[in-house]
Amino acid sequence: MASHVAGLTDEEQPVFALMDVYAWFRLIEGEQSAKGQEIISLLLSPELRPGLRSWYRRHSGKDSNIACTQFRDHLSELAGEAFA
Repeated sequence: MASHVAGLTDEEQPVFALMDVYAWFRLIEGEQSAKGQEIISLLLSPELRPGLRSWYRRHSGKDSNIACTQFRDHLSELAGEAFA
């Protein structure tokens, strides 16, 4: 990611970027695209999991729409961990 997004921690930056890219690939290629699945694997990786937890602790429920909530629930199910 080329620039820093205000209000995000350093560990949340790559999570934000991957979520943004995932939304684009989901729109263009569909939910089951190989690129989308790769992004989900990265988000759930041990390296990014702390940032994902932090992201959802700070942003869950704040202006969340149904798509964001469904994605969070999907990641939670895949990870076997509640992100909230």
